[in-house]
Amino acid sequence: MKKNKQFFNIILIITALAWLFYSFVSIYNYSISCGRKDFRCQVVGSRLLLTNENIYFYEWKDGDDTYLLDNGDNNIAPMNYVTMNPFYLIFGLPFALLTYSDGIWAWFAWNYCLVGLILYLIKKIYPNLKASHLLYIFSFCIIGSSAWWWHAVEGQKYMTFSALLALIFWFGFHKKNGFWTGIVVCVLVAFRLNIGLSAILLLFLIDKNMQSAYLKGVFCGVFLIGGLSFSFSTIEDWKSYFQAMKLWSKWGIGELALNSVETTYNLTSLEGVNNIEKGLSSSDFPKALAHNNSSIQRWVFKITAIKIPKSVMISIYIFLSVFLVAYYLNKTKQAIREHNYILFIIIYIFSEYFLPVHRLSYYYVQWFFPILIYLSSFNLKIFTASKIFFCIGIILSSMLLSFIPFGQILSEVSIVIAFLIMIYNPFKVDNIIYELK
Repeated sequence: MKKNKQFFNIILIITALAWLFYSFVSIYNYSISCGRKDFRCQVVGSRLLLTNENIYFYEWKDGDDTYLLDNGDNNIAPMNYVTMNPFYLIFGLPFALLTYSDGIWAWFAWNYCLVGLILYLIKKIYPNLKASHLLYIFSFCIIGSSAWWWHAVEGQKYMTFSALLALIFWFGFHKKNGFWTGIVVCVLVAFRLNIGLSAILLLFLIDKNMQSAYLKGVFCGVFLIGGLSFSFSTIEDWKSYFQAMKLWSKWGIGELALNSVETTYNLTSLEGVNNIEKGLSSSDFPKALAHNNSSIQRWVFKITAIKIPKSVMISIYIFLSVFLVAYYLNKTKQAIREHNYILFIIIYIFSEYFLPVHRLSYYYVQWFFPILIYLSSFNLKIFTASKIFFCIGIILSSMLLSFIPFGQILSEVSIVIAFLIMIYNPFKVDNIIYELK
C-alpha cells in the first residue's frame, strides 16, 4: 500500500513538472509570436507622463515618434487605451524607459518573481505544507490556469495587485503589524481607487489592537504616495484620467459614440519587437478567453438591455459589502484570521464586479493567494459543500478546459460561493480553515 502511494506521488510530481514546463514554454512562445500586447498601453502611458501630452487622450499621428505609439489602439474611441491612473504609471516608469523588447521580458520576469514571492509567503505562513503539495498547487492551479496564460502573454498588471494582497495577509493577519498593513493597503488603493471601501472595512476585520497602527500607516502612506504622485504628475493628469474613465463606463453599455473607421499601422516591428500587428486570437491561441467578461453591469445589459446607472451599481456594492461585514462580525464569536482575510478579498473583488467597465479573465490571478490559503489545509477525506464548489472552480479555471463557454466566469462564481459557504457556514458543517501548526 505504501509503495503504491509512493508510486502515485512520483507520477503526480512528474505530471506536475511536465505541465509546468509545457505551460512555461507555451507562454514564452506566444509572447514571442504576438507583438501586439496590452502591456504596450502601460508603457506608452508611463512615457506620456514625462511629456506635455494629454496622457489619456493623446492620439498618435504620422510623423510622431513611434516611441509613443500604442499599436493596439485603433483610435475608434475619443480616449486612448491607457487605463492606469497616474500613480500606477509612475510605478511603470522603470519598465517604460527600457526599449520595448527589453521591457516586455523585464515585465515577464517581474510577474514570475511575484508568483515566487506569493509561494514563499505561503510556505513561511504554513511551514508544514509539503513541497510536493506546493508543486501541485503551483503547476495545476496557478501556472496551469487559463487566466495566468493570458495574463503573462498580454503583460497585464494584476499579478502586482495579487502580490500586494498577499502582503496584506502577511503583515495584517500573520505578523499583525498594523502600520505596514496600512502602508501596503495605501499603495494598493493608490493603484486601484475603486477598492477604497474594502480598505475601510479591513479596519474592522483586523485585530482591534492593530487598528490605531493601521490608521497611522494609512495616513503616512497617503502623504508619501501623494508626494510621489504629484512629483511626476499634475492635477490636470488626474482630471484627464477621471474624464477618460467616464467614457470607458459609457462604452461598457454601448453609450459611447465610436468612429467607424479603424486606424491601422503599417509596421513590421516596434522597438525590437516583431509581429507587431499580431495579437492573441482564436487562430493562434485556440483557447482565447475574450468572451469571459464578468462585469455585472455588462451582463445585465446583454441579457435584459437594461442600462444600470453607475450610481446604482456603486450603491448596491456599498450596501452588499457593509452587510457582509456587519453580518459576519455579528455572527462570528471567535474570528479565524483566514476567514477575516478572505472576506476582505471578496469585498475587494466585488468592487470589480460592480464597476461599469470590462472585467476580463486575467483579473482571476488575484485569487491565487486566497486559493493557496484554502488549499494549505485542504483535507481530501472531508468533502463539504464549500470544497465541492471550490473544486469545480479550480477545475474550470484550467487552461485545458478553457474552451468551455464562459468557463472562467463559472469558475470565479464557484470559488466565491465556496468562500462564502466557508465563512458563513450556513449548513453548520465543520468546514473552516485551521491554522497549520
